[in-house]
Order: sequence, then structure tokens, then C-alpha cells
Amino acid sequence: IGCKGIGFKSVFTVSNQPHVLSGGFTFRFDISGPLGKLGYVTPTWLTASELSLLPEEVRLAHAAGRTVLFLPLRHPALAQAIGRETE
Repeated sequence: IGCKGIGFKSVFTVSNQPHVLSGGFTFRFDISGPLGKLGYVTPTWLTASELSLLPEEVRLAHAAGRTVLFLPLRHPALAQAIGRETE
């Protein structure tokens, strides 16, 4: 993830709450949190109830042992733009 040295931070151009699920590590970064307003974004562990609310495809991929980066889009219109970029 990333381009030209921007790295993981590039996910914040499309998502305010990128989620990372890998093994026993399940957390999200939330730019609307108290530190996000200061330019710092720290991970927040996902609770079992929060995990249960994730899309089924995300939960199944994680349960199958895959590492999942889930990026809830800021705006639905971004889906088309991202699709064009990844073709």
C-alpha cells in the first residue's frame, strides 16, 4: 500500500477508519479520534461486537487465516475511481 514513499498513510486518502485484521491482531486507525485531530493516528483494538459488525466477506477472510486490510470508503463514489486505478 502506498506510492512514492507515502506508504500506509496513503489509505487515509480514501478511508477515515482503515482496519487491519491479522491473526490475533484486529484494530483500526480512526482519524476522528482525539489524537487524529492533532495529526497523530493511533490504533484502536476492535471489540468482539465491532468485529461482528464488519462485512461478512471481511470476517470470513480473517477466519480463513488471511490478513485483511478493510478500508471503509469516505464516499461511495470513490469505489469507481479505485476500480479504474486498479484495472
